[in-house]
Amino acid sequence: MGDWVELIERCYDLSPDDADWGHRIAEAALPLFGAGLPVGLFVAGIDTGSPVVEQVETSGSAAARALTKRIHDAAPSHVLDLVWRTGGVVSSLSERVFAAAPEVRSELAKATGRVGADFVNVSGHVDADRIVLLSSARIEETRTSPAERRCWHRAIAHVAAGCRLRRRVSEVPFEGVFEPDGRVRELRGRARNENARDALRHAVAAIDRARTSAARDDPDLGLANWQGLVSGRWSLVDRFDSDGRRFLVAIPNEPSTLDPRGLTRREAQVAELVGTGRSTKEIAYDLGLSLSTVTMAATRAARKFGLRSRAELAAFFAPCGARSRLREARIGDQPVLVGCHAVLDPALSERLTRAEREVAELVVSGRSNAEIARLRGTAQNTVANQVASIFRKLSIQSRTELGAGALPAARDSRESGTR
Repeated sequence: MGDWVELIERCYDLSPDDADWGHRIAEAALPLFGAGLPVGLFVAGIDTGSPVVEQVETSGSAAARALTKRIHDAAPSHVLDLVWRTGGVVSSLSERVFAAAPEVRSELAKATGRVGADFVNVSGHVDADRIVLLSSARIEETRTSPAERRCWHRAIAHVAAGCRLRRRVSEVPFEGVFEPDGRVRELRGRARNENARDALRHAVAAIDRARTSAARDDPDLGLANWQGLVSGRWSLVDRFDSDGRRFLVAIPNEPSTLDPRGLTRREAQVAELVGTGRSTKEIAYDLGLSLSTVTMAATRAARKFGLRSRAELAAFFAPCGARSRLREARIGDQPVLVGCHAVLDPALSERLTRAEREVAELVVSGRSNAEIARLRGTAQNTVANQVASIFRKLSIQSRTELGAGALPAARDSRESGTR
């Protein structure tokens, strides 16, 4: 059995070089996936077009790394878009890809020498333009369980934070130093604020609890105690002095955002994560914020853009969403952003009945079940059943996930442009 806390600890170990860090993460993830097959770690940029892989590391040997990279490189761009951009935080190829791209089944079997029938992929939001992915092969088709999704969502938040931190640590000064029990040794900058200091002290003490044997034996307990960030700003990293004494150092590590167009930094961060299909609970964990703070930030962001619901906010901020397709123009002396997009990806629409497509479009546009029933002249229970069928066919869990994954992939925006 693997140790989830050990995986988190390796995420914030800044001593290895990037290749060794990635290899150590993959090695720690191997027993947690439980399949016994190599685990790959990928870091990719998503700022233009299809994802561009910047780093590939694996558990096991150099041969395993070469095979993993070869399988990934052989995947068509539309499959990579499905995995990287709209695959959800945790999903298998059979859950999210095979229905939209059935040819992948045979291609995968051929690429793995008939050994691999599926992959479980866990996607983490590093920054607005970068994603980290953990991928584990399976010898048979797999459906991820709620417990797997819960644990891996929390774990990948730390992998993403560690990846982001490694790119910044040489240029970002620390803002706090704490004893393992939460006592303050030094505070700087924004950490000197009383609320920030208290939040950091609480987080330090929680990390200490996560490292107990009881928490290591209980994944939910260990992962719950060690959140992705503190107050949406800091990562806590172990440092040792010359006498071997351990301290926790608070380093600013906020995820970057694309042009927010009138949003506060917090609103933009939350909106970016809504665009990946994450729930309020998941965003709260990723950023180390309260549920109410996340809810209010999402509501304010939606209101500022004239969006009526969280599903519309997710569709707008999805990697292939309307925000990515906007172009600047001028009306008189006033600069404005203009653009349009399909409500549903045609590849997804093909998997739904005509009625379900119409309901899905109304869900993404922010309508409640009651409003949809009234507009369609049908019973609310009928709409509820149709929404449940849509979720089942698309292997999603929520309206937010539907909004985040409903839009055509990046290739369509490049081909059709903004009209």
